Amino acid sequence: MGNSKILVVGATGAIGSFITKASARLGHPTFALVRPTTAGPHSSKKELIDSFKASGITILEGDINDHESLVAALKQVDVVISTLGTAQLPDQLNLITAIKEAGHITRFLPSEFGDDPERTVQTKATDVLFVDKIKARNAIRAAGIPYTFVNSNSFASLFLGSWIFRFESLFSASWAFSFSRFPEQQELKLPRDKVTILGDGNAKGLKILVVGATGYLGPFITAASVRLGHPTFALVRPATARPDSSKSKLIESFKASGITILEGDIQDHESLVAALKQVDVVISTVGGAQLRDQLKLITAIKEVGHITRFLPSEFGNDPERSVRLKPTDAVFQSKVKIRNAIKAAGIPYTFVNSNSFASYFLASLGQRDLTTPPRDKLTILGDGNAKVIFNAEEDIGTFTIKAVDDPRTLNKQLLIRPEPNTKSINEAVLLWENKIGHNLEKTYVPESEVLKQIEGTPFPNNISLAISYSVLVKGDQYFEPGPDDVDASELYPDVKYTTVDEYLNRYL
Repeated sequence: MGNSKILVVGATGAIGSFITKASARLGHPTFALVRPTTAGPHSSKKELIDSFKASGITILEGDINDHESLVAALKQVDVVISTLGTAQLPDQLNLITAIKEAGHITRFLPSEFGDDPERTVQTKATDVLFVDKIKARNAIRAAGIPYTFVNSNSFASLFLGSWIFRFESLFSASWAFSFSRFPEQQELKLPRDKVTILGDGNAKGLKILVVGATGYLGPFITAASVRLGHPTFALVRPATARPDSSKSKLIESFKASGITILEGDIQDHESLVAALKQVDVVISTVGGAQLRDQLKLITAIKEVGHITRFLPSEFGNDPERSVRLKPTDAVFQSKVKIRNAIKAAGIPYTFVNSNSFASYFLASLGQRDLTTPPRDKLTILGDGNAKVIFNAEEDIGTFTIKAVDDPRTLNKQLLIRPEPNTKSINEAVLLWENKIGHNLEKTYVPESEVLKQIEGTPFPNNISLAISYSVLVKGDQYFEPGPDDVDASELYPDVKYTTVDEYLNRYL
């Protein structure tokens, strides 16, 4: 296969770059399928793409979900190697369809590179991953496509952190390797008596920093990060980190969960840079008063230069698709300003449109003075028919962390809008009435009257009333997705979220 033309799908990923460079080094005309956004001059992968070009690798713009671009790429090669990440494993079925259509591919190596999926214990956490790999294997066989499955075992950079490996050499002879021999290894004073292991020793994944971790939503994001296996860091102001702080119990719970506390302040550039140097991903959950302070965070992120994803504090309505009344105009303007600054700086991002926090809007059925569902009477703003999207805060955390390393969410807005959780207040009230066995007395407030109430309500209560108007009267959360929107429920069907019906059961 000395002169076979090789296409690498997933070439800019963790293992893809090594496969791609090894192919070129061993004399193969090598092609890399790269999404148009990744191939752009402002992409976070620009240096890698440039190094590919310098090595004589041909960049083909396309997408695994674009059949036409796949077929066009396949027509130029003989061999296809997929190194797609976990989130895109199911998409290999699109690649298999295109390979079958092309009809001339002499070998396909699907994205395996790790444990043998048919010889590994499958737990609930890994079941989807292994099932997807097995589905791809079966589809390849059924299609009669010539294949090789590569069982590469553990990546040294993930499992042998005390050694330095020059990974390029791992693939100099073949695309499979064994840990029975470590080429070109260099010892770094390996411990001979004892070692210190952070957490329980099982942490994996990108290092995530949460700014605003002790706020309202921050603990849910932070907990999800730890739960999903990411080394997690919380930026905490020195005063908040003190043992006599009102947040001391929360801080202690963070430490008990293996979260690293970094003392710093969004206003302190030096402390921000020091924190950012330790992580890969930054998630901001700062409150409304600090939204514009995120400009300082953007400056620091741009300075360190290596952050792979930034998720600013959005978490609520889309600021560009919501009615702007005087009380909320400053908040939405700040969010839009932050969006524009991120894009201008060329920072890889994901905006999270989490819609309504269930504990705010669903637990009270829209009653601003209650924290549990009413059992006698309630007031409904507008006609009660506007569609609202209710999400439990812990589910917002899960979906958010799922997105941090997903290429499908890169420079996109993640819409957290499960279909069972999209209901009007009237529908949610009816559900509650059926659960408690009687009807509630309802008072409807016309839209014109709601606007008058907003004008006559002093700060800060006018802000919450204006948000309620946007959500409950105008239905601003329910819109037609655009090309830059991706649906969390479609991307992560494995997430077991809390439905509106299940959430209301908490109050029986």
